[in-house]
Amino acid sequence: GITGRANSTLAIGDPGCALEDALERVGAFYAGRSLPPLLQLPLVDRANLAMADLGWERLHTTVVQVAPITYVVAAAGSHFARDDLRAVVEPVPSSDWRALMHDLDTGDPRSHLAILTGPPVVGFATLHRDGEPVAIGRVSVEGEWAGITSVDVAPHARREGLGREVMRTLLGWAEGRGARWTYLQVRSYNDAALRMYAQLGYVTHHPYCYRSRA
Repeated sequence: GITGRANSTLAIGDPGCALEDALERVGAFYAGRSLPPLLQLPLVDRANLAMADLGWERLHTTVVQVAPITYVVAAAGSHFARDDLRAVVEPVPSSDWRALMHDLDTGDPRSHLAILTGPPVVGFATLHRDGEPVAIGRVSVEGEWAGITSVDVAPHARREGLGREVMRTLLGWAEGRGARWTYLQVRSYNDAALRMYAQLGYVTHHPYCYRSRA
């Protein structure tokens, strides 16, 4: 119930049996765990239309974007210099960080935070201004790839370029740990975020959707 990515069946390619049989196996797997079945698959997958005909409804669409870190850091840093901010990157989310996370699962925050801190190399960035947290973000590093999540800016501090500063902080930290490339995932309807990421040099790798049984 906390994350679709971690709790969905990744449906890519040939399942090795008829699609109807594969979907029945998925349903049985989830039923055995008292959970509703959930699929994740790229929009270009040929099974998308067939799944719709079999009664699996399409949910929201997410866009996966990628970029070289050096380009993003340069683009973020060249926008303007900020000497009014203090940035910290910590291995666990602080109380200031958690206070700004808009989608923290209040029903089960301990499990949600366990997911966020799960990767071996992970950093939680908090930007402070006048002693107050104004923006946050998270990055996990796996080899040469850095994944960006949980970028949030306090409502009263938006439209000031703090999202760019969070990205610069996160990716500078990741670059120091061997990362060369960065990826992120953003909802297709989040126009403000998509505009910012485009200005920083991100390009779309692929969109994907979720499907649930009607």
